[in-house]
Amino acid sequence: MKKLLAVLVLSSAAVPAASGLEIRFLGFYRVAFPSYRESVFNPGNEALRALGLTGGAHWTFSQFAGLTFKALALEWRVEASLQAAKSPGGRWGTDLTFHQVFVQKDFGGGFSVLAGRSIQRWGTGYAFNPTDFAAPAKELNDPENRELRQVGRDLIKIEYFGDSYSVAVCGLAPAAGRSGDWRPALRIYANIGHVDLTGVVLGRPGKSWLWGGSFAVTVGSSLEFHGEIALQKGSDEPYHPAAWGERAVHEADPVGPWKSGDGKTYVQGLLGFHTTFPGNVFWVSEYYHRGQGYSASEWDGILGYLDDLSGRPGLAPPELLLANRMWCLKVFSPNGAMRDYWMNHLRVPAAKKDAWSVTHLLNLADGGSVLIPEASWTIGGRFTFYGKSYIFLGDGRSEYGSFFQSSALEAGLRVIL
Repeated sequence: MKKLLAVLVLSSAAVPAASGLEIRFLGFYRVAFPSYRESVFNPGNEALRALGLTGGAHWTFSQFAGLTFKALALEWRVEASLQAAKSPGGRWGTDLTFHQVFVQKDFGGGFSVLAGRSIQRWGTGYAFNPTDFAAPAKELNDPENRELRQVGRDLIKIEYFGDSYSVAVCGLAPAAGRSGDWRPALRIYANIGHVDLTGVVLGRPGKSWLWGGSFAVTVGSSLEFHGEIALQKGSDEPYHPAAWGERAVHEADPVGPWKSGDGKTYVQGLLGFHTTFPGNVFWVSEYYHRGQGYSASEWDGILGYLDDLSGRPGLAPPELLLANRMWCLKVFSPNGAMRDYWMNHLRVPAAKKDAWSVTHLLNLADGGSVLIPEASWTIGGRFTFYGKSYIFLGDGRSEYGSFFQSSALEAGLRVIL
């Protein structure tokens, strides 16, 4: 697929007679000030030292460019960003990312073919999408991808569009940085009145397939209910054996897909709604269940293991104890470490071009939470200044209260060039 992407990029650059050209240039400039704390995962701040994390300013400058045009009887899209970031230690790093690079052809009779790197959205959830097999995971601090950081999947898709339904067949390349075979995927969508229904299937060579479905239904002009469910046998998520009471000091990383062959059916599900009040006040609320996450007792097993490592300094050489504590950090996941969460997001326009919002994610098992307040000001339709904070709350044994980062303050500028 990398060769195909290279061909698409070079071909788009070499096309001299393009029509319907659309160009987007955006800039994203931000600075963040993280704060850290000692915790059961970071006793004496040793995890920070091992990871090279410090306080101070983290600068990030990103330039995004997007091209959409028609040429050679095909539709082309290329989206890329060049990012430069500076750590508190003073080191700069740069990165060029191709977010989308694909070519598409619409044939008569409702058929369409797409090849390349594309962001497909199959789910109905706002902050989480258990059935979005072909899409990148959403970020809680930017589920709408306003800062254009999401990177599409490399795929080939054939889709048929009927009057009120569509059928898409895909071949998905392995996710970036992973090896493996291409995976077939199927999506069937139908609209029945005010109800949208979707069924999805993902094939996994040598493993059980993933099955899922979603719905969205509108009630009146301002209320929508939605939900998703995904099922699979075995879990490919990484687990630490301490979750089941294992207390050994390991010579090598013990985290692995220990539940992949257990034959159990794991469920991911989401149920939520969003509504708009007078004055364009927007509220979305979602319950998210992640069956692959750690249960409350398994989480307690991880914490008990960390207590043992800290309470028995003569158990092993200090460097080996540190390595075992660092391996325990892998229990954290962008989609949550545990199983049940409740997310609420409220956005309120303060003036014609100003707004503030707050997002709150609550772990229903231990009461820990993440709070993300944000305020923004738009000037001249092109410049948006914003300030936001990430606050990790909860007692020292909860998922977010035990995380070694306590908060972060971020300020930035989004520019339409």
